[in-house]
Amino acid sequence: YCLLQHGQYDEALNLFDKAYPLFKEKRDNNLANIEFWKGQIFEETRPKKALRWYFKALEFARKAEDYKQIMGIL
Repeated sequence: YCLLQHGQYDEALNLFDKAYPLFKEKRDNNLANIEFWKGQIFEETRPKKALRWYFKALEFARKAEDYKQIMGIL
């Protein structure tokens, strides 16, 4: 996340991709965060792709019934 904040998008995406299977294995609700952060990166670099990641984040937040996170995504 810190790399995202500092504009180091390629490095951030690489680490998000590495973290994804670990979170998925633990069935962690933070998958929505990873997808949301990817959406933020793509919004800056390839805006047409950003919606895909935001919708994935929304899907994970809905499955987790995390209404606070849903509101943050919307």
